[in-house]
Order: sequence, then structure tokens, then C-alpha cells
Amino acid sequence: MRNIKLLGEVRDAVMFHQVCDILLTSTGERLSTSLQKTIVTGSVPVAVSGCGCPELIQNGWNGYLFKPRDFGDLDDIYLASHNLELGVKARYTMLEKFKD
Repeated sequence: MRNIKLLGEVRDAVMFHQVCDILLTSTGERLSTSLQKTIVTGSVPVAVSGCGCPELIQNGWNGYLFKPRDFGDLDDIYLASHNLELGVKARYTMLEKFKD
């Protein structure tokens, strides 16, 4: 597993999302705000495979999904997450689903 840094209070959410390698979203919220912010900024989203997240994220196509509380695949996801095209696809997906 990679090093994890807890940064404390973040005042510039857009900048924060853009500098992170991956953004792991909440495992308990339905379509969490953090997932939406991740997608809007074009970062590669990593979300739980439930709670409404699969409605936006198609695993491996526009982000990554993992089973709740199963963090075993995160190292592989980290290595694959540098494909920034996934973040662009996720942003496009969200804009299409919520364009009205």
C-alpha cells in the first residue's frame, strides 16, 4: 500500500482534487459530494461499488469501483489511475447525466 497523507483542513477543494493521484470517496454516502467534486475536476474517481456510485462510474472505463471495506485492490487501482483519460470520461458522464 502507498503512503497516505492526512492533510487536515482543505480550503481550495478544486486544487486539492487536481493534485491528488487518486481520490477515494466515502463508503457510506450515496452519490457523495466528494465523488461529485472528484468527477467535476477531472480527477480519476475511485468509488465504492454500491450506494449509487455505479450509476456514474463504470469500473475501468471512467474510474474504478471497489467493494465496501475491501481495500485489497487499491494498490493496483493506484497504478492504473494515472490514465487521466478516465477522469475526462467521468466528467463527461456526469455532465451528460445531470445536464438539465
